[in-house]
Amino acid sequence: MSETRSIKGIGYLEGFHPSDKSVIYGWAGDGKIPSTRVDLDVLLDGVTVARIQCDKERKDLVNEKGRFGYAFMFRIPSTHIHGRQQQLSVRFAASSQELMQSPIRFGPATAATEGIEEDANHNTPIKHLPLTTLQCTGYLDGFDPADSMTIHGWASDMMHPANMLILELRLDGKTEEFIQCDCLRKDLVNQAGEPQGFGFFYQLPARMFDGKAHEIDVRIANTTISLQHSPLRKVLPGNPQLVPHHDELPATAICAILKNELPYLLEWIAFHKVVGFSDFVLYDNMSNDGSHAVLTALQEAGEITFFSWPDAIGPNRQIMAYNHYLQHFRSRHDWTLFLDLDEFFVPVQEQTVHSLLNVPEETAAIAINWMIFGSTGAGIRSEGLVIERFVRRAPEDFQQNYPFKSLCRTALIDRPGIHAPKPWRGSTRNLKQEKVGVFGFDWSHLQNSHEKFRIHHYFVKSLQEWELKKKRGRPDADIGSKFSRRSDYEFRIYDRNEILDESALRFLDATRTEMTRLSSLPGIAEALAAVGVNV
Repeated sequence: MSETRSIKGIGYLEGFHPSDKSVIYGWAGDGKIPSTRVDLDVLLDGVTVARIQCDKERKDLVNEKGRFGYAFMFRIPSTHIHGRQQQLSVRFAASSQELMQSPIRFGPATAATEGIEEDANHNTPIKHLPLTTLQCTGYLDGFDPADSMTIHGWASDMMHPANMLILELRLDGKTEEFIQCDCLRKDLVNQAGEPQGFGFFYQLPARMFDGKAHEIDVRIANTTISLQHSPLRKVLPGNPQLVPHHDELPATAICAILKNELPYLLEWIAFHKVVGFSDFVLYDNMSNDGSHAVLTALQEAGEITFFSWPDAIGPNRQIMAYNHYLQHFRSRHDWTLFLDLDEFFVPVQEQTVHSLLNVPEETAAIAINWMIFGSTGAGIRSEGLVIERFVRRAPEDFQQNYPFKSLCRTALIDRPGIHAPKPWRGSTRNLKQEKVGVFGFDWSHLQNSHEKFRIHHYFVKSLQEWELKKKRGRPDADIGSKFSRRSDYEFRIYDRNEILDESALRFLDATRTEMTRLSSLPGIAEALAAVGVNV
């Protein structure tokens, strides 16, 4: 078996073999390294019964660029067939990410029949198989009105409309990328609120914009089925408009990944709405504290957008979430702050983030320094908001006040980073106008600046809350590695309380008012009360 690692999983559970109803089959691959043989877990009624490898050659899994997946076949052990309805799932190994069309249910009529031997060279193209996944529909809408580099559209598996289909993007006849339809669209929801399909956005590579005609084809992955209005043939201009225009203030957004942050979620959103952020795109990394219900209610009320983001997305769930954000929302927001739930953007002398945005056009991102706040001597979590419970911090020259987070001019970002991005053009600069290196890992030569804007980093909170934080682990480290775990040494380093600092309290009343408004929206107070969280 291959080693479990970060993958961009794609694949289908195609069902039971037509000639042997005790054998399941399908295909899977790694969208980042398509020639990789990936491992899968097979589960019956939620219990793992086998780990298998996709290692079978199939001609329909090869395109002009080479292989983009392998097939698998697996015979269900007779000892696990119980003569009743059962549920079978196939997932990427050591994860919760299932293949498309998984799970499936089977019963006595389809379970245990002796049949032919497995065909190790099964090469039947998917289009010839009687699969429900072929009953698909979709549409390539064209170019996003807000961003002439971004195409968008939708697709639906009519037999399983809650499935998020995987699409193959072909540019000028060659496979460019595999993309997933994972954007919920209100026009693709039925009267019961259930999804009948999902949308997608994809920003085309800059090389396509050369003033020449190009063909853009979007099809269901591993098939020849193109979406309606695809292929699209168009002359792509040499000067595409990247940045959307707004009649009012620039659109400002926060992108964050979270896990079990429910006690702080409403305050964090409310505070950042007060200081001028209009949009929130959140990635929930397998929370089990009731966050999903609150996030769902906030999304339905139009306050946020959120995605479930399981560990299967990759070991560095944080960067992968940021990449997903850029792919889908680059054209929606002028500026984006990539932030954590224990970080608060605080204007010290100004009222909102918009006072920070009058910077030269070549500024791709603005680095804003941390200010580390300690436990203020608290051993247990008490009543009150984070910004009022923790009002003691480290001195200005504390080493961990030099790192930063970056407010990015979204359209100019090529690749995201935890602290700073890699821009298409331009550079990241701090509030002292010093140039910050790509990804921002080295800040030893930079000055810090906290006079006008800063990121209050409530890293430890109380000792009791620190213990819960240790259990959550780190979203930017390999799952299960020693780096994914936090230690009490970090608490001792970051629990600095020398300076009284109440600068965030000037937003306290407005934050409470906004929290009251949010909690009055349908479903939010009920979801919070169900897990014992009071507003």
